[in-house]
Amino acid sequence: MRKRCVDGGTPIGAPHLYGCEREACPTCGGVLMRCGCLLRQLPEAVQRQCGGDVCFLPESVWAPLCPGRLPYPYPPRRTS
Repeated sequence: MRKRCVDGGTPIGAPHLYGCEREACPTCGGVLMRCGCLLRQLPEAVQRQCGGDVCFLPESVWAPLCPGRLPYPYPPRRTS
């Protein structure tokens, strides 16, 4: 197992960096920045503005929508 995320360099047990393409969604388990769970929580006008790509949202908008972020790696991998 890698000691850090290959996308953002996050160490084991820490939340991914904002916008990391490898972070899992705590709701559905898919890729957080592409699954749509965060996007569906935003007003429709904001959804249209970002064109379905959460990565373009400022962290101040995105972070409060995602409490309980999953640490790297998720799902946890066995070490033995």
